[in-house]
Amino acid sequence: MARHGVDLLPAPRMGSYDAVILAVAHDAYRGYDAAQVRALGRAGAAVYDVKSVWPREAVDERL
Repeated sequence: MARHGVDLLPAPRMGSYDAVILAVAHDAYRGYDAAQVRALGRAGAAVYDVKSVWPREAVDERL
């Protein structure tokens, strides 16, 4: 489905991202443990948690 010229994915593609940003605390992502969070990104990916939902050891920075 495309909205505003952007194709939305039904689920994230594991290991596909250079950066992962949790900006909205959706229930689908709240339960991720540290390994699941890191598995979203490629090796060395930056992980930011704007909502302070994910485990502290899983992220590089949070607000």
